[in-house]
Amino acid sequence: MTAKKIPRKSVDRLRFKEFLTVAGQNMEAAADNMKSDLWTPAGILIVHSSIAYTDALTIKAAGVRSSGEHHAMAVDLVAQVLELKREDQNALAHFRRIIGEKARVLWTSSRLASVIDPAAMMLKRSPKL
Repeated sequence: MTAKKIPRKSVDRLRFKEFLTVAGQNMEAAADNMKSDLWTPAGILIVHSSIAYTDALTIKAAGVRSSGEHHAMAVDLVAQVLELKREDQNALAHFRRIIGEKARVLWTSSRLASVIDPAAMMLKRSPKL
């Protein structure tokens, strides 16, 4: 079975740092919001941080980012352009879960403490890029 082609946009590989910076800033802002019990904006920022991080990965590896209409396509593109180890596949599955929470986060004030700690841990590993 052939993998579905993900719509993509070419991006200069050096710009991965910009996306990584955005991912980190969004995660820091999410943590600040959580300290103030502002769960909806925190959750939205976590989702956007995850998307920026997946864009940073694909830009660094292949000079492309997803231009698909669904955020999950950004995660799918990571799997297409990177050779993933088992631990990387677990991290990617976590990103997929975070992005899948977007609708619930937008319309409820649910606590997302279960996703912020692992997401922050992934961002701490970003120097491996």
